[in-house]
Amino acid sequence: MDKKVTDAHLVKIAKFLPKWKVVSKLLGLEGQIVKDIEDRYRSGEDQRSEALMKWVGKEGGRATYGKLYGVLLEMEEGEAAEKVKELTRVSSGPQTSGSTLDAVCNSDTILKIAMLSYDWRPLGRRLIGDQRVSDIAREEHDEQNRRERMLTTWMQQEGTRATYRRLVDVLEKLGNKATAEIVVRLVEEGEDDTPCASSPAARNVANESPPPKPSTTGGQLGANGQPTVKLLTCFPSVVDGEKKTINIIQRTGTSYEKLGMFLLEDDNGDIVDSLKEACHQDPIQITTAVYKKWISGTGRKPVTWQTLVDVLREIDLNRVADDIDSTVKAPK
Repeated sequence: MDKKVTDAHLVKIAKFLPKWKVVSKLLGLEGQIVKDIEDRYRSGEDQRSEALMKWVGKEGGRATYGKLYGVLLEMEEGEAAEKVKELTRVSSGPQTSGSTLDAVCNSDTILKIAMLSYDWRPLGRRLIGDQRVSDIAREEHDEQNRRERMLTTWMQQEGTRATYRRLVDVLEKLGNKATAEIVVRLVEEGEDDTPCASSPAARNVANESPPPKPSTTGGQLGANGQPTVKLLTCFPSVVDGEKKTINIIQRTGTSYEKLGMFLLEDDNGDIVDSLKEACHQDPIQITTAVYKKWISGTGRKPVTWQTLVDVLREIDLNRVADDIDSTVKAPK
């Protein structure tokens, strides 16, 4: 009960959480934050989900099952409290094939792991040392960016010794078995980022022809060039002066509701709600589906890189917007 609530369980808890505004205030969210959530989201489940994510983002490792359980008991919501308690009864440890866990971590899966909600500092101290953790905390202000940079630094530092098994072992030793289990599932699932594998949208993404070789001097990647789903997963950019490939879908995956609201002009959240149901609440699949729908013609016009950059700035995803902007506006 003293473990941090996982992202996967936040989705489940949002389905049954009672009196979310009362819960939010007892968990320490300010009244203005609660009001903003109520004004922005129409769906009750979206309001509950956003409130829980705000709590986890604010409290970090202190956002535990036990804290939520205690608040629900204080409200005399015993049934909901028991459901939260039931979520903590996980297996003693993740199981998967040895060869899979012994593989060297790759950047795509590491980006997915960086999107999970957990206290990155204890893990970072074990993997890269106190000084590098302090440097990252000072230089990065977004928690996901901090987790991503910490894990990337570890991969670069350890090379072939940076395996999934090492990562899972350290998480378990830190008592974070819930995150360890999610890491194992991500490794088992592989690198399929297409939305809703059985849906028409997924088949369209899978069958889409590879994009032309990108150019940083206009054309495909010019500000007025049209994005493709494949290019959104392997966008060539210059990050911190170094040429890299970034996965825009993964970088925006946790903000799919805001993305849908602005990019699809989905003020009531109806489109995103349908995508969430079709994609079984998987953030990466939902985000991919949002992008796919926009590229197909729904929402903000014109469908260009510049439009996407503008939307990302509107929803405060400034770093990924900057990474795109540095490429699409490169001089000829």
